[in-house]
Amino acid sequence: DCKPMAALMSNNENESVTSLFDLKNGSHLLSGSSKGTILLWDYMMGALVKKYFVHTSSINNFSMYNSNNSVVTSSIDGLLTFWNVTREIRENDFEVVNLINTKKLPMDVPITCIGSLLSFEQGIIVCDGNGKITMIDNLKYRVRAQLDIGEESILDFLTLEGNSGISKEKEGIIIGFTKSRMLVIDIKTFEILRVFNSNNSSLGIHL
Repeated sequence: DCKPMAALMSNNENESVTSLFDLKNGSHLLSGSSKGTILLWDYMMGALVKKYFVHTSSINNFSMYNSNNSVVTSSIDGLLTFWNVTREIRENDFEVVNLINTKKLPMDVPITCIGSLLSFEQGIIVCDGNGKITMIDNLKYRVRAQLDIGEESILDFLTLEGNSGISKEKEGIIIGFTKSRMLVIDIKTFEILRVFNSNNSSLGIHL
């Protein structure tokens, strides 16, 4: 039988959970709420550890970066928040190290998805609601590159290393998904290499 280990309650009926993120330390996870609150949970103990009030609107994304030692959160309020996190979570181990107001950058809100470049150290990828894909340096916290794919926004993406089979000669690629297209983007040059339409046709082959 499948039985729940614990039921985690925040005791706030006015907020709904909008996102979840596993900190991959075997005991803790984060939840984001519709009011912008971030909650740190100990799911092994079934307990709420702490609440964080940095964002003012719904949390829509979490992502790890810097070899899983840091977390970035995004919200409809336009803020990207960078957090320090350690494997052994204590009360003061999860703290804000920087804030970026994307409304002051050449970007648009809302942010649709964020993510790190995994084994690549270029930075954090941020996609907005108007078709811009932005790479932000995760050390200097500034825009490193930006690509505008048009009005159709990236809804989700993943990253692959150069020996993925799609692009053996590249250091790595980003696979971005819109409602009607899949785009293959070179991580190093931030250029579109290939576009696949929903009718399975391929455009712009440069591999």
